[in-house]
Amino acid sequence: IAYLLGSIPVSVLVSKLIHKDDIRRHGSGNPGASNMTRTFGLKSGALTLIGDAGKGLLGTLIGLWLCGEPGMYYCAIAAVLGHNWPIFLKFKGGKGVATSFGVMLAIMPWLALGCFVVFILVALLTRYFSLASIVALLLFWVVVIVTRFGDVPLFLTTTFLVWMSIWRHWPNIKRLANGTENKINL
Repeated sequence: IAYLLGSIPVSVLVSKLIHKDDIRRHGSGNPGASNMTRTFGLKSGALTLIGDAGKGLLGTLIGLWLCGEPGMYYCAIAAVLGHNWPIFLKFKGGKGVATSFGVMLAIMPWLALGCFVVFILVALLTRYFSLASIVALLLFWVVVIVTRFGDVPLFLTTTFLVWMSIWRHWPNIKRLANGTENKINL
């Protein structure tokens, strides 16, 4: 259920319903909130962010409701895997940041909101969504390690989701390093 929920292509639906276009034909070709914001503006990007985060939040809560804490962690991972490799888009999806944010909201809401504030600040200061995403993800991971030391299921889930998203950002990291990463036009 969580994988199928994560597979719902929010950005493609928003781009087709509102803009009569397919986001995958623009910018990076990535069906995620960053490309939506760069291509179709803040409103469409925000709708995509809310939808993608909602998939992670709902998928994680469904797991908690059906199977308790172990189900919460399994479904958190499944929702993000669905976003990154969606069955409805021939397994070509996003990088999992917004969906992971939804997962984080379900598991540690105050920390997730704090990391979102950091994301916004880094994005505003640098104009790089990719850098803001990486910084916010790493912050979440480090705070989980420091404050919830010994919570092995949380540590493993967080580690998997954070490093999977950073791995999916590898081309962005290379572009950041050589100064060719796309900036957001604010």
